[in-house]
Amino acid sequence: MARRRSWLWILFGFLFVVVLFSSAIWLLNRIFLGASPKLDANNVLVVQLAGRVVERPSVFLGGQALGPLSVREIDRTLRRAAGDPRISGVVLRVGPLLTGFAKAQEIRDAIHAFRQSDKPVVAILEIGTVLDVYVASAADTVVQVPTGMLLLGLVSRSQYYRELLDKLGVEFEVFHTGPYKTAMNPFTETGMNPREREAIESLLDSIYEQLLTAISTDRKLTVAQVAAAIDRGVLSASAAQQMGIVDELGFDDQLDSYLASPGAKRVSVRDYWKASGASGLSWGRPVIAIVHVSGMIVPGEAGGDLFGGNLAGGDTVARHLRQARKDSSVKAIVLRIDSPGGAVTGSDVIWREAVLAAEGKPLIISMSDVAASGGYWIATAGTRVLADGATYTGSIGVVSSRINLQRTYDKIGITNVTIQRGRNADIFGDTKPLTEEQRAILTASIEESYRAFIAKVASARGMDEEEVERLAAGRVWTGAQALEIGLVDEIGGLHAALRAARAEAGLRPDTNVTVRVYPRARGIFQQLISLLSVASARGAVPLGVSSAPSPEPGIIDLVLDPTARNQRIELLLRLAAAGHAWAIVRQPVPVPAGRLPWP
Repeated sequence: MARRRSWLWILFGFLFVVVLFSSAIWLLNRIFLGASPKLDANNVLVVQLAGRVVERPSVFLGGQALGPLSVREIDRTLRRAAGDPRISGVVLRVGPLLTGFAKAQEIRDAIHAFRQSDKPVVAILEIGTVLDVYVASAADTVVQVPTGMLLLGLVSRSQYYRELLDKLGVEFEVFHTGPYKTAMNPFTETGMNPREREAIESLLDSIYEQLLTAISTDRKLTVAQVAAAIDRGVLSASAAQQMGIVDELGFDDQLDSYLASPGAKRVSVRDYWKASGASGLSWGRPVIAIVHVSGMIVPGEAGGDLFGGNLAGGDTVARHLRQARKDSSVKAIVLRIDSPGGAVTGSDVIWREAVLAAEGKPLIISMSDVAASGGYWIATAGTRVLADGATYTGSIGVVSSRINLQRTYDKIGITNVTIQRGRNADIFGDTKPLTEEQRAILTASIEESYRAFIAKVASARGMDEEEVERLAAGRVWTGAQALEIGLVDEIGGLHAALRAARAEAGLRPDTNVTVRVYPRARGIFQQLISLLSVASARGAVPLGVSSAPSPEPGIIDLVLDPTARNQRIELLLRLAAAGHAWAIVRQPVPVPAGRLPWP
């Protein structure tokens, strides 16, 4: 009897804990997400296009995404709203946007798709860049706050630390394939060399031409008129109106007159998605998987953290691909790449699993803002490759470096004594220069990786290796240029890639499918646990990885601060110095005037 009573108490305690936990989750949902919205007959969708636009939300609570909107959330919501009679129009609150030009192009495509419904789209700007104007111009009407300002133009800034490094006694010994592989140039050069300038000028020209064409078409201006406005550099709101860049001056509360929907209720992207019931599970449908490769590619397991910083672990992405290819309900896979590259080994592990997936199912490559170097290495496994017009792609090449701090140690009075077995055991040491034999070894190593890269591209693109070499040597191209030279198959974003996946899987265009995203969404509690694990690992391994890339670090950050701000450069330097060969791009790419590189 006593034993039975104790079991009842245990059961009661368990049920109490379950109810308490469920109540806590419900309360957190109400605090963070609010009550489930209800849509009446007349609603205006409000899309916040400011700050970062991510590949996928990094934090979820109660099944709902938190943090910055993803490009897919924006795209699918606008396309769904176009056919929803409860949505009478769209308001775009634009700028300042901190995203790449390729994601901006995908957002513009979704806006144009919505406009085919003949419902009005109004964009409102306050202070914006040319990227904000580019996105806003896709609307029917562009309104700017009367005291607003536009900062127009494209810039590409490069800094070179060679003279400072010489003063500090720091020397980088670099091995790279091709004159355009400039990842380490800031640390080995005193200025920009002709090949680097050629590549940057080419990127600027391609992106600028795309901007001029799109804005002039949408605003019904000539290319010369748009170029003249951009040449002004800074435009007040009244000047922007006079030059046709914006239509009207006004405030948010005055937008109803342009929407022709007085009294309409405004609803956000995520509230609309919840209210429309579009986030529920769909059983029995064919599945298209999206596997994300976001951030720098590193060996082993790695992924995003709570604050949106991303590393793409080779083993992690390969595991997601393996899950998708072994799942019989998955009919096609879209491999979504937003990466400047990284470790050759990590890229090759992902590539191998992608090849295996492509043997049994359509594998569509969708390139986001950047799919270069190691990112393009992976792309060679696809059955079809899509890029946006402004996607940074290519950079077929390999780089490795080794740091020599002998003079630095002498300057600060440190004596190093090395005892070794094996003539070249110290090949990645930092206390003396490389010998000629060691230089030959490292040169041969990256040349071998480069030849493997060339062979992969040649096989995938149906080219001779000599032809690939003319396009390689570390050169970066935009997606529009890559299409012309045969490095991609077509121009299009994630929506176009999903459409291609459906077609290659033999599914009818009207077939209802489930889109399954890898990595799967993690809750906020899992994210917090992951964050603690990352913090612990960072304390144990001095990689100095920041949670998000930011403007280029000064050399003082690099030398004195083990938590240097730039994820790309910091990882490149530390792991390359440890002996890794990298297929990576570090291109000082164009950004809107008024915004620093690598936002």
